Amino acid sequence: MAPTPTTAHSCANCEVFTLDWESEDCMEKESGSFSFRAHLTAADVEIHAKDGCALAQYILDKFNTDCDAESQARRDSSARLRVDVFTGTISLLQVRNPDRTGTDALMALLASEDDAAAEDIAIRPVNCDPTSIKTIQTVRSWLALCLKQQRSHAPNFPSAPFMPTRVLEIMEPGTAGQVRITELPLLNPYATLSYCWGGPQKLSLTKNRLQTGALTFRKHEMPPTIRDAIRVAEELDLRFLWVDALCIVQDDPQDKAIEINAMADIYAHGTITIMASRSNSVDEGFLHNRFPFGVAASDQGVRLTYRTRSGKQGSVVAVPDFGGPEEPLDQRGWAFQEYLLSPRILSFGQLHTAWFCDRQADADCSKNKAPRSDGLSDVQRSAASELRECMLRLRRTPTSNSRPSPEDFFNLWYNMLHRYMGRELTYCADRLPALAAVAQRMQWVLGDEYLAGLWSGSIVRGLMWYRDDEPVKRLAEYSAPSWTWASIAASARIYFRNFTALAPHFSIIDCRTFPTYSAAPYGSVQYGYLRVTGLLVPAFFDRSTPVLCSRSLSMANFPGFVNPHVDAIDKEWETNDASIPLYLLCVALDNGSMLGLILRELDTGEYNRWGFFTMRLADRYDAQRYSSYAEDKPRPEMWSSSLEEWVEMMGDVKDIVIV
Repeated sequence: MAPTPTTAHSCANCEVFTLDWESEDCMEKESGSFSFRAHLTAADVEIHAKDGCALAQYILDKFNTDCDAESQARRDSSARLRVDVFTGTISLLQVRNPDRTGTDALMALLASEDDAAAEDIAIRPVNCDPTSIKTIQTVRSWLALCLKQQRSHAPNFPSAPFMPTRVLEIMEPGTAGQVRITELPLLNPYATLSYCWGGPQKLSLTKNRLQTGALTFRKHEMPPTIRDAIRVAEELDLRFLWVDALCIVQDDPQDKAIEINAMADIYAHGTITIMASRSNSVDEGFLHNRFPFGVAASDQGVRLTYRTRSGKQGSVVAVPDFGGPEEPLDQRGWAFQEYLLSPRILSFGQLHTAWFCDRQADADCSKNKAPRSDGLSDVQRSAASELRECMLRLRRTPTSNSRPSPEDFFNLWYNMLHRYMGRELTYCADRLPALAAVAQRMQWVLGDEYLAGLWSGSIVRGLMWYRDDEPVKRLAEYSAPSWTWASIAASARIYFRNFTALAPHFSIIDCRTFPTYSAAPYGSVQYGYLRVTGLLVPAFFDRSTPVLCSRSLSMANFPGFVNPHVDAIDKEWETNDASIPLYLLCVALDNGSMLGLILRELDTGEYNRWGFFTMRLADRYDAQRYSSYAEDKPRPEMWSSSLEEWVEMMGDVKDIVIV
């Protein structure tokens, strides 16, 4: 195994990459970027790479990515390479591939705070020690400033006093002492922990542990992530910590339901949420040292000379692939609502420690919605700004002047769903519970009825979800009604356009859901139905087609195209039948297309959702290719009817129940 680099690479070959705003080689200049021709060709890069230059090796590797030997031989190796430098919030170095179809070499630029280059380059080097005195002092100042500002503002959530049912009490702060699970009758400041379980928990709260009173532990006995969270809480002078595995009775469904229903309050009333963003499991911890140049031990930085716009000379470190992968916690379903509902977040990431809160004096935090950080917050967390806006709007107290419109909140909900549905859950049945706290807060703002992931005031649009990918296998156990996105254990999309009108005869008569536990009305459901009236058009799914496409779903004598998106693989796929009988429920119109649900009829006479479809008539220019595979279909001269007229002729208006 190669040793971990501790200093940035530098060699004589790197000197040709002096980054100078006033260089005579500059080609283009803008307010935040400049470009120049380096005294370096692709042929030079190959020579320097053989000499051991880390920068040249990285550039060469990128140039050869997805490039076969023939393409490499055709590359113009004599032309001087173009280099682009971007400064400011996101500082980057880009070396253009002379083969325009190839991959460019892209690197982040870092500058130490005391270096002259820092006036142009906003990104700081990785703080390798998350527990350094400077880091702890910085975190304390973030928290103190936020708490001071909050006292001068009205509460941004319902202000009724709240304390979680149970918390971990740190018995002897600052020592190797004990912690215990306790129930407190009085209000006390507490922290919450957001982390990846990484599988079944070796240490958790059970009915037996609760009954026997085995609720006290030595700190060193705790799993590393919980132990690290205890240390952070101590550094912030907080004696109480809420951890789901130890504060919810894991083998008691009723207790789980009660605590899940309280999740919005648990996170909203906590002093701070500690996010173990860099850890894949509770056994990894998050306070161990970081690597200096990326997320892997082998990542190497390169030191380059840099001259600022004002003429000062300093240096920067160019770091390959510094953006790195997503944080492990960013892929966890439960962490989504924990992030949205927490008033203050301290995130320990793979590259940096970041701070999020509602109000900050720092412009980067309040105006641009970027987190304050001791490291690469803007590169690593640039995608968080949209979620941060969701968080602010969800927790802002609605007033007659500031209350957004219902349509704004529905759009916000669909935006959140888009980000949530691709996240991972240990248990598929948690699709609704893991979003229950957000739904509860939305209901408080909207006053609308929540229906297993959909909203009564936007239910038609909520039905328009679909999968772009191949269908997944239907869950063996019931998780939600088939008409909601929560019924499948996979990502899905909401139809992004606003449809122009409802389809002829379509209307929703009734929709009801029944929660599994009355104590958790926004969590899992035991049953739900949707009763509608609409045009039901017979169709069939052709199993002989090699891929799922418009020719897989057919309707007799229809002169057009149907594009199906199948949700999940049902037991019908396991039969030997050549085709599967289905029905198309016409729901809405959108600029000449019909949108709706693919249904299959059950033995009970009710219907299950099978997928989503879009339908359009073939135009006259489609005549030749259309008739080549549909000789039995009407000829172009019969295509004078509108789409609405065609579905009227092919379908029947029915009153049906979808479960």
